[in-house]
Amino acid sequence: MTAFGQIVIGPPGSGKTTYCAGMKEFLSKLGRKVAIINLDPANDHLPYGPAEVDISELITLEDTMEHLKLGPNGGLVYCFEYLEKNVEWLESRLQLLIQNRFYLLFDFPGQVELFTHYTCVQTMIERLTKKDIRLCAVHLVDSHYCSDPGKFIAATMTSLLTMLRLELPHVNVLSKVDLAEQFGKLAFNLDFYTEVMDLTYLLDNLSDDPFFKKYKKLNEAICGIVQDYSLVSFQTLNIQVTDDSCAPVNVHGRAILLATMKPSLSLPSLPLSLSLSLSDGRFLGQRKYVKANQGDRSSERIQFRRNHGSQFVVVGFLPFFWRKFRYVANIASSRTIYGR
Repeated sequence: MTAFGQIVIGPPGSGKTTYCAGMKEFLSKLGRKVAIINLDPANDHLPYGPAEVDISELITLEDTMEHLKLGPNGGLVYCFEYLEKNVEWLESRLQLLIQNRFYLLFDFPGQVELFTHYTCVQTMIERLTKKDIRLCAVHLVDSHYCSDPGKFIAATMTSLLTMLRLELPHVNVLSKVDLAEQFGKLAFNLDFYTEVMDLTYLLDNLSDDPFFKKYKKLNEAICGIVQDYSLVSFQTLNIQVTDDSCAPVNVHGRAILLATMKPSLSLPSLPLSLSLSLSDGRFLGQRKYVKANQGDRSSERIQFRRNHGSQFVVVGFLPFFWRKFRYVANIASSRTIYGR
């Protein structure tokens, strides 16, 4: 039996558990039966109440750290490798929910290495999709990263790497958008950050910071990779506002259509990543980016091509590009994790 759901991922503190709680409440009011699968072995306080499936029934981070003398990061990696070896436990717990037509929300931990460096999550997702569970990845990024050019560039790189690694229909979300300027004014309008069209403007802001001057070429390489792929864009969300919850739901509804497409649509010899064009098929000609403390700036032309009127664009990445991509991606991921 076919089932549908969301893989909720993102850096620590981006609001994944709060998103799951708000999304469950929102969808329940629409008459959907929703089940939350808590796959964070360190998450003891669940605002949505007891999860329908909880990894703590199989393994907990506290026990892992105590018996194997591991730290928090190593413990989380071990927990997921253990879950990968015992994925039949997860499948058996999901079976009853699928039979009762529950919509599934997977609440993952915030350790981004699980998605960018290790294969355990990717292997589990492949196993679930073979069971005809149609999934869409929802990647949450804290919107206050927009106020720091270095963190935002790192976040876009992490988002891109996660998209390519998971190979799922993917929606990037700027969470807590009402607090976007909590740690400083935005250099550009919010549209600049959601559309991620030209990151070279942010490089100009980075050059003012003495710390980032020696990393100028690295940041240029990261921006170049993100723009060359042209996959990353963001939806904004304040989960406390019901109207804001509609946008990710609508976008997810479109994204889940990708999961129902036949595999023959992809090229067998080339890994593919799927991206959403959120323009609803309308051609965008020009858009002005207005600096927060200045007047109108010159228009930047946005060029992209319709895909036969579809909202979806399928983009392949070339194998020879992978080495360069992995090098810059590892540095970008560590920036997101440690705030450097």
